[in-house]
Amino acid sequence: MTESGFDEGLELDDGVPRLFSGVEAAARVLAQLGITRYRVDATAIAGAEPSRRSRPDRSRALKQLHEDAAYLERIREAVAEARADSRPALSGTDAHLHMAALKARLGDELQTALTGNDVHIDRVLPTRRGSDGI
Repeated sequence: MTESGFDEGLELDDGVPRLFSGVEAAARVLAQLGITRYRVDATAIAGAEPSRRSRPDRSRALKQLHEDAAYLERIREAVAEARADSRPALSGTDAHLHMAALKARLGDELQTALTGNDVHIDRVLPTRRGSDGI
């Protein structure tokens, strides 16, 4: 507390006095505010555990960091697996033909599975129109 009350740099947005993790942290902030002489009265907290504000935002950020790291690791593994694949690369046309055959096969399997349930589907599968119509 300064002679005129709490300095703006020492209050939180809601007017509550700011708490510091230690005397050194408080000294750094006070020096930035130009306060070089101060007295510390710790009688109210002598022997007590320092209070800490709850930081649920930090917990969420840490969880997101771990999820991002796991996702990045899965990508790295997939890239390493793809680089280690010795099969020759497919041309664009070969890839389109391969995907069309795969869609047809899966459509046939689906129709076969549904036939036993008296359900019939038309061959309506999502397609991507390219220059070759596939």
